[in-house]
Amino acid sequence: MVFSVFESWISSHLQAKIDKVINPAESWNWQASLGQFYRLTGDYDSAAVMLKKAYLAAQQQFGLQDSKTLAILADLGEAYMRGGNYADAETMLAKAIVSGTKAYSEDHPVVLMNLDTLANIQRRLGKFDMAEMLMQRCLKARTSVLGPEHPQTLSSLNNMAAIYQMQGRLKEAEANYFQAIESGSKVLGQEHFQVQEALGNLASLYSKQGRYDEAQSLLEPSLDLLCRKIGEDSLSTRPARHNLAYAYFKQGKYCLAQKLHKFNMNIIENHSKEQTQDGLNTLSHLAAAHYALGDLSTAEEMLLQWMELYPGVIPEKHQQTLLARDRLGQVYIAQNRLKEAEVMCVKTLDILKDSYGHDHVQTLDATATLAELRWKQNRGDETRNLLEEVIEGKERVFGKDHLETRTAIALLHERFPC
Repeated sequence: MVFSVFESWISSHLQAKIDKVINPAESWNWQASLGQFYRLTGDYDSAAVMLKKAYLAAQQQFGLQDSKTLAILADLGEAYMRGGNYADAETMLAKAIVSGTKAYSEDHPVVLMNLDTLANIQRRLGKFDMAEMLMQRCLKARTSVLGPEHPQTLSSLNNMAAIYQMQGRLKEAEANYFQAIESGSKVLGQEHFQVQEALGNLASLYSKQGRYDEAQSLLEPSLDLLCRKIGEDSLSTRPARHNLAYAYFKQGKYCLAQKLHKFNMNIIENHSKEQTQDGLNTLSHLAAAHYALGDLSTAEEMLLQWMELYPGVIPEKHQQTLLARDRLGQVYIAQNRLKEAEVMCVKTLDILKDSYGHDHVQTLDATATLAELRWKQNRGDETRNLLEEVIEGKERVFGKDHLETRTAIALLHERFPC
């Protein structure tokens, strides 16, 4: 509540400064400050509107190739990206990179700022090879120009780790996260938002590895710190809360997970009128919590709503899309709607194998879903073959003694005791 009042005062104060400026071309600085404030507090729609005004005013006063104009373009591109407006973000960033390179050099800090954001867009779109190439170039240049412990270099290091994580390269991701956290804590302090973001990402990685207790131990104090510093209703608290909910979910604490996902959904709905990737991701996880608690009708309703909303926001072959499809297949299986489940599960698994490979964690989970369908269809031999495929894959990915592997083995023994 205190933060909300303070946030309102800051935005009103900056708007008053803008209103007092007589020459519109001179208002760019205050408009940029207000736009950056909206972006940092998670109000990406308002940020985009204000930063576009600042960009046009700065362009009029300084020209497109001025560093101040290009810096505003970088912030505008990130606001578009965070709000899910990838097409406009790519257009803005491409323009900024070309102009900045022409005016300065390809390694100028403002050019690298835009390059970093463009790489993050490619990651969100599921174009991991392109994202890796762009982020590697940005990280190498920032390390050379700014130094290995500069906050912008550490931000790119954290983003590089996130790309590795999405590619399933978990050891490389973990090493990068550790480096970002260690150096960031030394340079910025452990409570700095950038360090807490890297800690949250590391916790997310631990959850992917089945290390849920470790993830929870990192996320609970991190979320508490964020809520105290910026307010629990800030969109910037959403990632930590989402990751904590996932750790709870994987430990069977479904009510706690459901509560956190509902809180996030309310925050997202209060901050953005448009559908975003983050909003749809939260909807999918909330549906999973309802499914785990036995509320199949609500889970189905949410997942069908997801299917209506995702086109134009999330690509067809993106991991989030395929996860939602797999979850809807699970709901159909539980409802004994096996023909509908067949269509959903087979198509989802085919896309996952083709796009991400047979040993990707999500592919293995979808294989387990298809095994459950085959069991319901009384196709025992196929069920056994699929479950053995899951076990072999999880042994390669996690190791023989990992919880994920042991859970898969237990299911095989449950289905086939002899």
